[in-house]
Amino acid sequence: MSGKKRIGVIFGGQSSEHEVSRVSAQSVISNLDKNKYEVVMIGITREGKWLAYEGPIEKLSTGEWQTIAETNRVSIGKPVQTGDFNSAREILRVSGAERKGKKIDIAFPVLHGANGEDGTIQGLFELADIPYVGCGVLGSILA
Repeated sequence: MSGKKRIGVIFGGQSSEHEVSRVSAQSVISNLDKNKYEVVMIGITREGKWLAYEGPIEKLSTGEWQTIAETNRVSIGKPVQTGDFNSAREILRVSGAERKGKKIDIAFPVLHGANGEDGTIQGLFELADIPYVGCGVLGSILA
């Protein structure tokens, strides 16, 4: 991985601003320095399923990403300490065919509306001990 930080960009969600979030995520991802960061795209469907997506970012704004990512379910949890993970944080478990887990260094939520801007997702990251970009829980609630 050559020292690149892995950023988990979280987009979509169940709010009425689902499409806006996808377009915002596409903009964020296209502007991240690929020499410094490896992007892990994590979309939340309108039904609330978390999916890992590895296709072209252009498909975020059209909604086609969801069909492509449908078999890559994601769950979030605390680090698992096993012989394989002594120093790295395993925070994403993907149920796709080839991956048992995926690590990110920081979450970058690009969610709008309910569950994205109200402290909910920030609280989830706090409980799971996942560093994230943006305001904390209280700041998000008050904003």
